[in-house]
Amino acid sequence: MEEIAIRRNNVFYARCYHFVMNSGVGALAAFTGLFMDRRGLNASQIGLIIAMGSIVSLLSAPTIVRLFSESEKPLRVLRICILAVIASTMAFSFQSTFLGIAVFHCLRTMFNSNFYTTADMITLKAISGSDVGYGSVRVWGSIGWAPVVLVTGYLIEVTDVRITAYLCAGFALVSTFVLGRFRFEGGFTRDKTVTTRRSYLSGVKELFHDKTVLFIMIVIIVSGIGNAGVLNFEILFFDRLGASDTLIGILGMISAVVEIPCMIATDRLIRRYGAVRVLFAAQLIYASMRLLVILAPAIPVVLVARALTGVGLSFNAIGYVTLINDRYDMAKAGGVLVVLTVTIPTLITIIFTPVFGLLMDRYGGMILYYVSFAGFACCALFYALTNRNTDRRLRAR
Repeated sequence: MEEIAIRRNNVFYARCYHFVMNSGVGALAAFTGLFMDRRGLNASQIGLIIAMGSIVSLLSAPTIVRLFSESEKPLRVLRICILAVIASTMAFSFQSTFLGIAVFHCLRTMFNSNFYTTADMITLKAISGSDVGYGSVRVWGSIGWAPVVLVTGYLIEVTDVRITAYLCAGFALVSTFVLGRFRFEGGFTRDKTVTTRRSYLSGVKELFHDKTVLFIMIVIIVSGIGNAGVLNFEILFFDRLGASDTLIGILGMISAVVEIPCMIATDRLIRRYGAVRVLFAAQLIYASMRLLVILAPAIPVVLVARALTGVGLSFNAIGYVTLINDRYDMAKAGGVLVVLTVTIPTLITIIFTPVFGLLMDRYGGMILYYVSFAGFACCALFYALTNRNTDRRLRAR
């Protein structure tokens, strides 16, 4: 009975942690580009700062995840990172020059780059041995994100864009208290030999030895390159269409509202159709929504498209984690997840965000949607051409 009570406790606080952590991330992340824009930076400068932060993330995330996995008190490691994020976020809010914004954005990124990977590891350990689906826990991140981003947009309009940093720091502080409520025994792996620096390298090797995961990696690369522009500059594009700060807040939260029922449903869809098919559906949804904006670039259309991409995001978020968790033990899954969800997206951001910033300054925001549509359409086509072989490999496992 005590074991069941502990498991229920951990699942409950895993949901709370996703709620609070994602609320804080959303309060600032959804408006980071807008914050820099209001400080007088152009899209090229914003793209360069985002790329610099991504370089820092690329270097820091594997190390922090490794320390988290190896430590006998992993949640203490995470608390230290959160406190560092609070300090750097507050300093970031007072910057008004390119150099100051760049320095403190990079410091923030150094310590928060592990947040989603460690949250996934906490969740997977909390639900281990139970019939609780990952999506039913992860959805609480969207439940937190949606109202906070909406309220933040309104607060920016009536106060100042600096309010985003204050909210981010406040929620981060609350998350440290939530972490103290978990009742985990020991660390996050039984065998410390697999969570050294070699576990990250083994994660890279697994991508090339497992053909199904290699297939997923190719999809992530192609779609990631195509989507890098819209992902980082859609808020600026929306702002230049004439949207108010409140509407910008709605844009930042509307997909999260859609994610709430979709993430719960995604668990069932994956059980019925498999993770790869659900991920394929995500590519089709994203491509369709990009095409919709291309055909009718107006504020209401962008809002509708952003809302419906919440379905695709739900499929991606649950699909990737479920697929990797089903194929590897927790220690090795951590290394593979870092490669797929941190390393590859970060490399894409480093290389392509400055490029898309230049393209937006020169040709306007619509060019970003053309490139994004091409990327997701190619991924959908790639899946369609390799569908049978991929499904056969999954069944063979």
